[in-house]
Amino acid sequence: MLIADSAVVKLINSQEILIGIGNKLKLVKKKNGKINIQFAETGFRSKILGIEILNQDQNSLILVYGGRYLAAFAIIGGILKKLSGCRFPDFVSSIHSQNDPENICLVTGHNIAILLNFKETFSIQKKAKCEDNSTLYCSHVEGKTWEDFVVYSGTALGDVIIWKPSKANEAILYRFTAHKGVVFSIKTSGSLLVTTSDDRSAKIWNKKDRNAVIPLASLYGHTARVFKSKIIQKNDQNFILTIGEDSNLCVWNFSGQFMFRKALHNGATIWNLDYDDTRETVYTVGSDGNARKIILRKILSSDPQSKSLLEEKISKILFLDTERIFALTSEMVLLQKDLKGCWKKSVRENLPEMYVSLIENVLGKILICSNAEVRIYKITNHTIELEHRNENLLKGLIRTFYLISRAEFFFVDDQGNCAITDSSLKIQNQFSVSICQNYWSTKWITVAKKISGFFLFGDRVGHLHLCEISPGRIEIIQTVKNVHGNLGITEIFVERESEDFAAFWTSGRDGILRKFIINPKTCSLREVFTEKVPISWVEKIVPLGNGRKMILGFNSENLIVWERDEGVIFQLSTGGGHKFWDFIVNPDGTSASVLSVTDKRPNMSEFDLPYQNDYVDLNIPIENWHFKSCNSMEAFRDSSGRILLCSGGDDNILRLNFLEESSLTSLSEVITHISNIRSVKIIDNPEGFLLISVGGRAQMCITGVILRRESPEIEEHINYMLKPRDLRKNRLNQMIDFCPETRFMCLSVDEKDIFVGCSDGFLRHFRLENDQIHLITSVSYGRCILNIQLIKTSQGKILLTMGSDGKIIFWNAEDLSEDSLPIYSITHHDSGINCFDLWQEDMDIVLITGGDDQKITKSIFHLGQNKITLKETPQTAFLHFAQVTGIKIVSKNEFFSTSVDQRVFRVHMNDFKVIDECFTSVSDLKGIILLNETSVIVYGSGMELLKF
Repeated sequence: MLIADSAVVKLINSQEILIGIGNKLKLVKKKNGKINIQFAETGFRSKILGIEILNQDQNSLILVYGGRYLAAFAIIGGILKKLSGCRFPDFVSSIHSQNDPENICLVTGHNIAILLNFKETFSIQKKAKCEDNSTLYCSHVEGKTWEDFVVYSGTALGDVIIWKPSKANEAILYRFTAHKGVVFSIKTSGSLLVTTSDDRSAKIWNKKDRNAVIPLASLYGHTARVFKSKIIQKNDQNFILTIGEDSNLCVWNFSGQFMFRKALHNGATIWNLDYDDTRETVYTVGSDGNARKIILRKILSSDPQSKSLLEEKISKILFLDTERIFALTSEMVLLQKDLKGCWKKSVRENLPEMYVSLIENVLGKILICSNAEVRIYKITNHTIELEHRNENLLKGLIRTFYLISRAEFFFVDDQGNCAITDSSLKIQNQFSVSICQNYWSTKWITVAKKISGFFLFGDRVGHLHLCEISPGRIEIIQTVKNVHGNLGITEIFVERESEDFAAFWTSGRDGILRKFIINPKTCSLREVFTEKVPISWVEKIVPLGNGRKMILGFNSENLIVWERDEGVIFQLSTGGGHKFWDFIVNPDGTSASVLSVTDKRPNMSEFDLPYQNDYVDLNIPIENWHFKSCNSMEAFRDSSGRILLCSGGDDNILRLNFLEESSLTSLSEVITHISNIRSVKIIDNPEGFLLISVGGRAQMCITGVILRRESPEIEEHINYMLKPRDLRKNRLNQMIDFCPETRFMCLSVDEKDIFVGCSDGFLRHFRLENDQIHLITSVSYGRCILNIQLIKTSQGKILLTMGSDGKIIFWNAEDLSEDSLPIYSITHHDSGINCFDLWQEDMDIVLITGGDDQKITKSIFHLGQNKITLKETPQTAFLHFAQVTGIKIVSKNEFFSTSVDQRVFRVHMNDFKVIDECFTSVSDLKGIILLNETSVIVYGSGMELLKF
């Protein structure tokens, strides 16, 4: 299993695709409705940057390049096999061939063209050097033979150089300045030429001949560097696809008009893309190691995305069902879909002279509120009939309505008077809410729901109230303040409900979803989980099945439809959240429709939902991993033998995944940290286990996990941040002031005691008591503490700390105070100690460390009572070419080590002789996890399971 930076994707056909994952080649194939994944070793030391496929009669020849390497592969008997490989003195910029293995043009990074012939191996036939030997950032080749090849070279200065290798001794054909920055890609199709750059733009050019290039349009839609583009065709029209560092895919037409944007890869950089014209699907790959796909069928359609339904002005509009739409004008209008799928005006009904304050679809009927009056209209195919009416439901102007259960309606007027009625508007209960001052009179209660016999509502200042209702009164049992800030709760979404348990989600205008649990036995409410979404104003939560949910809301004036796995599904400019809109899922379950009002005229838009056609479509499995570097990982084996991986990184997310044989199964994402996570520990407890994570802003979070068969229960117990008042020190005697930027770098746990090493040079002792964290004491060491470990012996507890000064410090953990001094110290490295592991036998420990000085050092200590003795002189070895970041001891005789140089060694402990070694595609390595004697996981900017 491998998750690493993915820089290239290439479609073989609609059922087979090749992906470059680090330095490995990944083949994803669908056969008989099942996905098969193969990994092939390339022998490269750098990541794969390009793939070209030469389609032949029997087998396709696959050319793969990266760095200075080029290799040939073929799919033989359904297996991806390497045929040959070669190395060049310069890095490979691009390769090109029109299905002819005897005419392969390779362009190097210093503008040299090479003609290659491939039979059983590669052989160089010709070479040509351009008179301009600038270092290239990209290149593109046209032509079929050496005499026809034309090279387009992009430079760091924003120039594009056009030249012919067969006439390299003559002047270049043409040179022009395309961008104000580096040219990252060049693509051609017919007379079209498209360039992309780090000036955040893509440009379309017309090349009538190779001696003149005319600018057509500049495309500005990305907020960061634009890395790649692709020219596609549909109905004899050209479209441009662009991707880049901002994680967006943009679609443009030939004239440069923006058509569509979608955020992919959860914020990770998108490096490359390919297009399947038979399925009208684009595939992208990015720095998160995943391949994503999006169907462009409706986007590329000539039909407008949004269709106008009425020319007359309206004030409100809503769906009755997928076949009927109700619009509120001076006359009530019913729009109905005919057999051809067109919307026609079916019925008009004069509205009585009244000010309409509210209109709702209630179980297929229309509810209209005016002043204190409520009416319910029954809609048929030919008539709009008044079914129920209550002329004086409340005293004031009715502003709020909620369907709190299947047969109960809830109304609130502008004076805070409330009424609960049945479906015929007969009053069942009345009461008044006067909870706090300064309410907006337009809406006292923002959301209401009946759950497990309790009445739940959110008020206009942002509080959530759990209540019991009796005739004529309401009793507030519990209040949770400022759930989503002071703008109120927008939605209550019930996830699970029974007699003894209820779980629901709330949303607001802060981009956060919060999960609560109601315990009917204790009549209490508690928050257990938080989920962050990229929508600032969440309005609706829609279930998709299998535990997935779709989020609808607004970012500025744009309506956003988002799902965690798929990202942004749909985006539409509607004028903002205050405008009237509605949403419905179509009967086929594969698409949905949105009603919106623009300039007081109704419009309807349709879009595809994220669904899986498992037999037809090629659905590439998605690995839920960090889109930034992973800093810490712990492994836990549950009672059934499954391996749970808990990891935290620079994306501020604590991720829980089950490790399967060839993939990760996502369990949960915990988003409680406001800065990067530096260290994670797993602690067993009777009900499951606890996750303790620490990181930036001096923050410590404790999360409880109970692994159940049906679904795991995850609860955020504690979110603690160190503040100056927690230090319990005399400020006059404190030598170092508390810095709000202090980071908790590492931790060690002993039952209720938590020891934390901090970036400000303090070693801090915390205690977990009654679901609260208390700072017991702190001692200043004066250097950033990078690693910490508690050792238990028969004579007491000893604490080891390792810092940025390369020293190992021994402390008495049972007598730690502000005035404590180290028991013993030893210099192990010339600079910071990044990693360590130890082997303990009675009172002796073997300690192995790795540091920034590229050394691995071993020492043996004897632990006496308040006395540490060095038994042997420290032994040092230089095995790696960069900082050592991971050490794990396998047995008394062997250990694993890893480094930023991406090499993993199995080493003999006595003489530091390398027993076995492996190269990993994971860059920026941060650590190593030992699964068993022959299997390890390395992690950093990705992760990989290695077997020795």
